[in-house]
Amino acid sequence: MRWVALLVMGFILGFVVAQANFPKPEGQLVKATVIRVIDGDTIEVRIGQGSPVRVRIIGYDAPERDEPFGDTATKFLKALIEGREIMLESDVQALDRYGRRLYHVWLPQTLLSELMLLSGLGRQMTIPPSIKHVDFLTQAQKQGREIGLGIWGK
Repeated sequence: MRWVALLVMGFILGFVVAQANFPKPEGQLVKATVIRVIDGDTIEVRIGQGSPVRVRIIGYDAPERDEPFGDTATKFLKALIEGREIMLESDVQALDRYGRRLYHVWLPQTLLSELMLLSGLGRQMTIPPSIKHVDFLTQAQKQGREIGLGIWGK
């Protein structure tokens, strides 16, 4: 299953590279290591030597595990980032109503939300006032629908 996720990721990264309008982080980035993936849009990270922190990824909403593609979204995210170093970019709102920290997650040169939207493993979701990258993510979802993977499949 892991090779399938990596194959799909390779396709998506190739598609992303072909695009001309890349987003750039706005502001300071914080380096973190992903301890575990909880579901398709929630992770647990360690920042420096600190205690584990639960993070809700800004920019998309993945299906829940009991919904179609929910388990796939979780497995795909695990294959992408579990055990790896990522960069966290804050936005206006620091916490959600469940006490999770809210961050945009960056892989080298790539906004993770974009990959999930292009893969059809989430729907674009931006809750004001945290609207950095909203235009870019709206476009990524449109492209994801055109690709037709995951929730956008025929």
